[in-house]
Amino acid sequence: MGCEDFLVRLSSDSTPQAAAHVLVGIPGICPDALVPALPTEVHFRYEDSEHIIEIEVAGAGPCTTLSLRFALCHPSSIDDVFAALVVDLVVALGADIIIAEDIDPDEPGLGLSFSSAQVADLRKALAQCIPKKRNLWREEFGSTLARASCRDALERFVIGASARPI
Repeated sequence: MGCEDFLVRLSSDSTPQAAAHVLVGIPGICPDALVPALPTEVHFRYEDSEHIIEIEVAGAGPCTTLSLRFALCHPSSIDDVFAALVVDLVVALGADIIIAEDIDPDEPGLGLSFSSAQVADLRKALAQCIPKKRNLWREEFGSTLARASCRDALERFVIGASARPI
């Protein structure tokens, strides 16, 4: 996970099975067997006609971690869809969340942790952080929009761009 995606990580006391049960109850989410997984991981995918959000559920000792991400080449309409899904999961699982810890930690809201009691602050931070990361993407790889998985975005825009002759 890196330059091509926007990422959040949820940490919950729920079991991986309980988290998976919550996920499959959300319209548009289904298991994603195409993603290679470790024995302690299960992958899911949210899809609608315009967006793809990838979800990994991993058992890590006494807690469960959910990683949610989307490719930054999506149209900005994904921002609200992603934020709603994240907030729903934070509330349903009583989870704590860290937003996009892979970018500049000096930016307000980035790398900060939020609890399920801080939903308003979480929404505000997502609304600020997603465009900042998208702008970093666009500065580096352009503003072409695409409904793509993170892997497809990486292959198309990052690897494909570096393979073009100068």
